[in-house]
Amino acid sequence: MITAVAIDIDAEHKAERIADGFPEAVFSGGIKLPAMLNRRLSPAGKRASALANELLNGDGLSIVWCSQYGDLARTQRLMESIVNEEPMSPTDFSLSVQNAEPGILSMATKNHQHIVAISAAKNRFYNALLEGELLRREQGADVLLIMTDQTVPQVYQRVASANIATTALVLRISDHGQTLGLEEVKKLDDSAGYDGFLNLLAKAFDWHD
Repeated sequence: MITAVAIDIDAEHKAERIADGFPEAVFSGGIKLPAMLNRRLSPAGKRASALANELLNGDGLSIVWCSQYGDLARTQRLMESIVNEEPMSPTDFSLSVQNAEPGILSMATKNHQHIVAISAAKNRFYNALLEGELLRREQGADVLLIMTDQTVPQVYQRVASANIATTALVLRISDHGQTLGLEEVKKLDDSAGYDGFLNLLAKAFDWHD
C-alpha cells in the first residue's frame, strides 16, 4: 500500500496532470541535498533525491531505486574518453553505477538502511513495486520506492526502447494507505511508460475528475 507520493516532471506534463485532477501537493520540489553532494547527482538524480529527502522526513527507511537506463550521459562521457584515449573522469567512473546516486542520498540523510538498485527494461514498475513490498514485509517497516529516468543522449536513442523525458517519482510503501494492485501494474504496457503508471496511481488515489 502507498501512503505518500511525490512527483517531479516537466512543466507541460505537470499542468496536464493537475488539469486531470492530480493534487498540486504531489508536485512538490522536495528538499534539496547539501550542495556538496547534490552537485554530484545527475539531473534526474537531483529531482529524485530531493523528493525522497522530503518523504523520508528524517526516518531511516530502506530504499528501492529503479531506473531503466541510469545516467547514460556519464556512460557516454566515459566511452568517449576511452575512444579518444583520454583519462576517464574519476567522478564519472565512480558515479556511473546504478547504486551510486541512492548511495549519495543515504549519506546526505544519514540513512543506514538497505539500498536495492534495479534496472529493468520490461515490467520495471512491477519489479520495483514487488521488490519494495517484499522488503517491507521482510523488515516490517516502510520502504521508499524511487523511480527516475532522464532523457536518453542522442547517440543512444536509436537503440533505446523509449526516449524518456526526465522524470522522478517517489512512493512511500507501508502496511496501510491506498492499494495499488501488483497484477494490474504487471499488465501495464511498457510503452506507456510513466504516463501509464501515473494513470494507475490516479485510479488508486481517485485523483481523476
